[in-house]
Amino acid sequence: MSTTKTVEVPHLGGIKAGYQMPHPYDASKPTLVLVNSFTTSSDLYRSQYENQKLTSAMNLLAIELLGHGQTRTKSENFTYWDTAIMNLQVMEALG
Repeated sequence: MSTTKTVEVPHLGGIKAGYQMPHPYDASKPTLVLVNSFTTSSDLYRSQYENQKLTSAMNLLAIELLGHGQTRTKSENFTYWDTAIMNLQVMEALG
């Protein structure tokens, strides 16, 4: 079962970006940003979310690509550069 959430960001006139952060954010730990591969979703990293050694050392944030998982935009055209800009805006929105 997916625990994907969404956050609104302004790029391309508005994007509803899907992401997973399986554990509460801990400011004392570094954050590893995971971006799923083509045709997959953030569920790709399920085994990493369950890895206690990994999650005790760092925060995990998986952001879904434009057109994948729960990430949606009204724009018909977008590039991987647009996904990169969206990813930066997601990180900023999540604090």
